[in-house]
Amino acid sequence: MVSNKDASTETRAEAAVREGRPAEAVGLYRCLLEQAGPWGRSCERWLEGLGGAYKASGQRVQAGYVLMALRHFEKAMACFDRDQQGFLWALCAEAQGLFREAADSYKSADAPALAAMAWERAGDHGNAVAQWRSILDHPRLRGRSYETALVHFNLARVFRIADDRVHAQREATLCQRMLEASADDFETIGQRERALDSYATLMRLGRDTGSFENVAEGTLNSIRLLGDSEQRLLILQYYDDFLEFAAQAGEWHAAAMLACETADFCAKLGMPFDRHYRQRAVSLWHEAARQNQQASGPVEISQNALLASIDVAASLNDLHMVGRLYSALAELDLSAAEKSRYAALATRYATASPLPAVEPPPSQHWRHEDAYPEVWLSDLIEWELGGKAERVMARLLVDASTLLRVRRG
Repeated sequence: MVSNKDASTETRAEAAVREGRPAEAVGLYRCLLEQAGPWGRSCERWLEGLGGAYKASGQRVQAGYVLMALRHFEKAMACFDRDQQGFLWALCAEAQGLFREAADSYKSADAPALAAMAWERAGDHGNAVAQWRSILDHPRLRGRSYETALVHFNLARVFRIADDRVHAQREATLCQRMLEASADDFETIGQRERALDSYATLMRLGRDTGSFENVAEGTLNSIRLLGDSEQRLLILQYYDDFLEFAAQAGEWHAAAMLACETADFCAKLGMPFDRHYRQRAVSLWHEAARQNQQASGPVEISQNALLASIDVAASLNDLHMVGRLYSALAELDLSAAEKSRYAALATRYATASPLPAVEPPPSQHWRHEDAYPEVWLSDLIEWELGGKAERVMARLLVDASTLLRVRRG
């Protein structure tokens, strides 16, 4: 609720605008906003008044900033000279979906990464590729292997969208090598967060290209780097997602070992999901054996997978499953003595009752929405803005996720 004092100040500000004293109105509106409490309708009204006062006093750029904060982007764009304030003009154009116009202005304002992203949003992959490539020759990119790797990542991504597999693979290969080197360098100098960003990008590169090795390298190194942190739920998500990726990729042995490792991780930290992951391991080891048999692989591989499955089932005291697995062993093309021994063991557990399946952990309680941030875009924007306060703040104003809050001084 607006106090009597604030209401009086607002009335004076409105009168100052009507009577041709916009500079005085600017001061009054700023005073109201600087002393305001949590954001509300009154704050929005004062901000609108401030924008009008700025415009009336000829301070069009300041008026544009206020209009951006109010998300009146078309009006804000009219306050900016495209040649003089091209970056601000481009932000407003992009916010309205005018991606081609925004891309041109970003390019003129020496913001090639944002220009490339705008070309992508316009669906113009040819110009997007040209713009991404132009960044590789940018003077500020020299000696920055991580940011260079991100440019190659984005080139690979756009080429895949354009169905240019040859160029996409070439860029992905360059990106992989540079990310691995960057991650090592960041770890060496103690920049763990940057190393994590490198591995996160490598993870995504692997998923985009179907490279199990890249996903494995990115995920397992991320888990390793997070190991001494308190982000156990994020680590669990990385384990769980990688396990599912491995299973979908038909990497049954890797998936089974991951399930065991995830179970051990949960047990170590007292998380109540270890039995679920051990049951997953039993199933995955069994599937590894079955797939090997179907592929006419060496019988020893199937035998070892089934024995590993038995070990995990026994740790769960699932004697019914132990019996089933021994029966599967008895059906393998093994020596008569081995087949007889496995058949006898299967009989021993024939009357055991099956255990109920353990429900998977409810993902809504532990999965992070921001577990996989698009650092290949955000970190290039950070590099491009280079700490320029005006541009950084302007982007915050148009970020749809930013909530404008005015605090008491």
